[in-house]
Amino acid sequence: MNSKRKDFSLPASHEFNISGEWLLGFVEGDGSFYYDYSKNTLAFSISQKGNKELLDAIKAFFVALQPSSNPLNKSNDIDWVNIYHSNGMNTLSVRQIDYIQGILIPLFDGYSWHSKKHQDYIDWKAIFAILSKGLHYLPAGEAMIKRIIGQMNNNRLSTNEISNNSQDNLLLRVEVAKLLEQPSNYQISEDGRLFIVSLNRYKVNNKAKTVQLVEVSSGDTIATFNSVNSCAKYLGVALSTVQRRILVSSHFIFEGKTVFVRIVES
Repeated sequence: MNSKRKDFSLPASHEFNISGEWLLGFVEGDGSFYYDYSKNTLAFSISQKGNKELLDAIKAFFVALQPSSNPLNKSNDIDWVNIYHSNGMNTLSVRQIDYIQGILIPLFDGYSWHSKKHQDYIDWKAIFAILSKGLHYLPAGEAMIKRIIGQMNNNRLSTNEISNNSQDNLLLRVEVAKLLEQPSNYQISEDGRLFIVSLNRYKVNNKAKTVQLVEVSSGDTIATFNSVNSCAKYLGVALSTVQRRILVSSHFIFEGKTVFVRIVES
């Protein structure tokens, strides 16, 4: 039984039937939410010893969640979800921030969690909120991310830590909420470039962006613009209004549809 059953293999005709509920249960067992310090970005992964066919099926499930009429990545290569092999392990990794924000978080928010992995997910989303407002460029934001990471994943394994951390976790989330009350550390120029207020400079390699007006329910692109200013004129609102809506990812009604504005690589 178990690890001694080394001759087991699925029949060639076997088909995986991946659903959101099944995936969540699998993630609670083998998923990982973490922060990549080297790139200041979030990542989600699932690792397996073997089971490449299963990870391929999960990848296909993720691919199908992206609206075909409005792909998050214009490239033919789906580089926001990859499977790689290292040290005998197969790992599915998702790092593309648009996919994390637009699809992965709404997917996981729609289900009921049943393990401590939910606490890691909540912390992971807190880091995402800090990054989205550019607060990680502030000493307070950088320190907060380190504190959050200090209680995630393996740091929750000790029974004593779980007992002691229940109050600490609550206090930390209160402090995170207070940090997020601060205004965004980003400003968006008319051509869509991000300006880091605390550093008094534009974000490195942040080229001018294409702006899209997107319907929430279908994911369809209603209109595309070559600048934030032209989008503001189309909507008939002030430039600052569109800049704010992009920064906070807010939904609003336009011509009877619930929509949002986002910036994509041009």
